[in-house]
Amino acid sequence: TDQDWIVSMYPQFGFDMDKEDSIYTVQINKYEISVFDTDGNLLKTLGEAPKYFKEPDPRIHLDYSKYPTQKELLEKLTELSESWTRILRIDVIKNRYLLLTLVSNGLVKNCDKKYLMDLWTKEGQPVVTAIQTDYQFLCSDGEGYLYFLLYTDEEEAMEKEPQYLIGKFSLKSESIVK
Repeated sequence: TDQDWIVSMYPQFGFDMDKEDSIYTVQINKYEISVFDTDGNLLKTLGEAPKYFKEPDPRIHLDYSKYPTQKELLEKLTELSESWTRILRIDVIKNRYLLLTLVSNGLVKNCDKKYLMDLWTKEGQPVVTAIQTDYQFLCSDGEGYLYFLLYTDEEEAMEKEPQYLIGKFSLKSESIVK
């Protein structure tokens, strides 16, 4: 049905690969990194949710029959997705680190930014958590630079013809720089 199509289009996980062909995956609603080989065998799970992470309420069950149109169902799914700190993606950085990007959804104490980023080692040790940014992370390069889509107001950008800028940044930390 049309409703099944909408639900299947909603992304459920993110993944990236390292140079050794290990596949790192993360679900959007569960703070757990799963590592697979290229045959699909689970090698290990990493990560413990930081204190700021809010999981979806497991008691919520969506009755799709209450939403007769795709638009109404999409609005409800969007509303529900804003009730937890949703994980957007995972990226392997410099073949040494894992970068998780999350949407804060205004649920994180002392955070007025839209996105949060957590940096882990590939072995599962947290390096730094809750890096706050208003900018959407796009990708990284082989040197470890991070690229973001820079803008000041997303809603304004949707109404006008914005001029987008790409920002190039590097993370600096005693734990990272060697």
